[in-house]
Amino acid sequence: MHAIPHFALTVPGLVSVSRVARHLRLQDAAQRSLNDAPSGQTVRWSDPRTRESGYFRPVKTHRMADGRLCRDFERGLTVGGEEVYRTTGTACKQSDGQWDTV
Repeated sequence: MHAIPHFALTVPGLVSVSRVARHLRLQDAAQRSLNDAPSGQTVRWSDPRTRESGYFRPVKTHRMADGRLCRDFERGLTVGGEEVYRTTGTACKQSDGQWDTV
């Protein structure tokens, strides 16, 4: 399982400042959305400096057979006005309060 969101590093130990900032904005939007937003409500973020924006939207809340609270979600990334990334997934809340993808 991976914490929301999970990005692999392409060069070990080397990450651009804008990528780190994007990761933090997306992580914040994901945690706020999963913790507080009703299903269907979109949480958006943007960075006018890099012309990047994105969204995170929970679409369904349910419990797994083991009792974990889980939410299906959609997320996307737009760069320069063009959507470059969109995906769906499921995240479950862990005992420490963090959401991990399953």
